[in-house]
Amino acid sequence: MKKVYNLTVNNFHTYFVGISGVLGHNAVIGCYPNNPTSFLTKAMDTIGLNRNSIRRYIKQKKARGKNPQVKVKWTEAENGVTIKYEVRVHEALAGTDRVGYEYRIERHISGEISPGTGRGKEYLGTDNIWYHTSELKPNSTLFNNEAASLTHIQY
Repeated sequence: MKKVYNLTVNNFHTYFVGISGVLGHNAVIGCYPNNPTSFLTKAMDTIGLNRNSIRRYIKQKKARGKNPQVKVKWTEAENGVTIKYEVRVHEALAGTDRVGYEYRIERHISGEISPGTGRGKEYLGTDNIWYHTSELKPNSTLFNNEAASLTHIQY
């Protein structure tokens, strides 16, 4: 017999038990750490570009009048749970303290991690916390200005 514990989680924080049977806070199914640099590295490796070549690619797209960004998407699945990831690199938004380029890491979890759970889209911040979309939209009652800033990461 194994001892188990109940816990209550508020405000869209992410907890689930992975293959190892260990409870993880803000854990991911993949084998990389839960930090922005790991996801950016995976995205760059996936498309075979490095930081400088991504910058050149974005500049070329902008010069051709196309949307000046790089998007990399992938999906992972485990035990009936599917997570879709997307990393976007684009020019820094005007009016922010970031210059040059910035990136965002998005995930969308589908399937039940525990009964009745549902997530929608979440974005990873520089504090290694996943923030639900509802915390990042200025017109939301849950808007968190700090989280909105943390999820736009200097490239």
